[in-house]
Amino acid sequence: MSITKMNIEGVDCEVITTKTEHSTIFLIKGKNGVLGCGYFNLEAANTFGDAFVIITGATNLDEMLNFPISHMSEKAKTMGVTDRMTGKLALVKMG
Repeated sequence: MSITKMNIEGVDCEVITTKTEHSTIFLIKGKNGVLGCGYFNLEAANTFGDAFVIITGATNLDEMLNFPISHMSEKAKTMGVTDRMTGKLALVKMG
């Protein structure tokens, strides 16, 4: 597992990656929201009222930031996140 700090478009983030037998799990946590890979689902995020965005098909950090959003929580929507927005822009919107 790897945990690194990174500033993405002015948003301080923690980037967490861990390998499974067949893939890599990505999680990028900003101050007010989280960007995750397809391993995650939104049920818990919606239950707890968290801003969470999912990017599917990404195999590296660059793709996580530049691929379009696949799914988003209700809280993320209220923060201005919209369909097909990139992961990077969603992190900026969520702060």
